[in-house]
Amino acid sequence: MFLNSITGHRPFRTQDRSRGLPLGHLSLDFPPQIRHQIPQFPDTTFTAALPVSSMRTTMPLTPILQSSIPLQKSPQHRQESHTHRRNKKHRNRKRATTKVVGYIMDDNTVQCSMPECSRTQFGRQADFRRHRLQVHSRDRPEYWCNQEGCRRSYAPGGGNRTSFGARKDKRDEHLRNVHGFDPRQHSPQGDSPTSQDNSPSSSF
Repeated sequence: MFLNSITGHRPFRTQDRSRGLPLGHLSLDFPPQIRHQIPQFPDTTFTAALPVSSMRTTMPLTPILQSSIPLQKSPQHRQESHTHRRNKKHRNRKRATTKVVGYIMDDNTVQCSMPECSRTQFGRQADFRRHRLQVHSRDRPEYWCNQEGCRRSYAPGGGNRTSFGARKDKRDEHLRNVHGFDPRQHSPQGDSPTSQDNSPSSSF
């Protein structure tokens, strides 16, 4: 035997496998100076041990398109649709009961549709609406002068008096020009219009 010139230990021998000895009987005689402990590396097979940033890079997110989601009407949208259909039926019913009150002629004048006003024409629709309100409205307002003794004032017992009809602006103009009274600063008596039933007949 001889010593190893490097380590100073006796060289070790291994059994020859050609002799048929089982591997379990083979022994390796390592010197204690060159024996090393196998380092233990952490197990990296579990993704839970990876940091969150690495998981985000390895698992890209796929955006969900709106077209791939089945659209459903919300209860509020269904309620609005029902309300729209109900209002549409109401408008159709109201349109069916609306009657003709006038005609627009070729010369752009408006003619009243009532037989007693067949020859009455108006150059503006505003004048025609005023005519409908003053003459043909069932509950039309009627304004009178509030100054006692005026021929445009209201007489409960009747008499030859003339009202301003539904023209409140004409009544106010009469108060300013005839009686020097400004209705914008004072509320004249009898400012509330009276109905045609309890007032004397008026001429226009």
